[in-house]
Amino acid sequence: MRGSKTKTLWENPEYREHMRLVHLGQKSWNKDLKGVMPSPWNKGIKGIHLSPKSEFKKGRKDEKHPEWKGELASYVAKHQWVTRWKGKPRKCEMCSTTKAKHYEWANISGKYLRDLDDYMRLCKSCHHKFDNISEKIWKKRKSK
Repeated sequence: MRGSKTKTLWENPEYREHMRLVHLGQKSWNKDLKGVMPSPWNKGIKGIHLSPKSEFKKGRKDEKHPEWKGELASYVAKHQWVTRWKGKPRKCEMCSTTKAKHYEWANISGKYLRDLDDYMRLCKSCHHKFDNISEKIWKKRKSK
């Protein structure tokens, strides 16, 4: 057991002092290497997938995919589907702001159909107003 022998060596204060003195004037392995290392290949391209493994395979989208659920898909799956086809929203269609921190795809009909025209871009505050979220919260609190 080599590991236990090394551990007992380092517990000895004389050995620790000896090793400290041996390495005292040595330059660190990464000294003066700032800027020498190449930058990562994907720096600055957040959200873009360049690997073929991460992209959708041709002929396997939507209805052709063996695990396609159609209208039976979950709430999250349908919003991911909209994001995949329409992209990330960057402007609110209600107040026309582009400075909000968070944008969402809002369902217009409330039926959550697989219809791209049934979704619109909204900032978070307009989405709350559109869905009457504060009113729904108060109703839920009153019913308890």
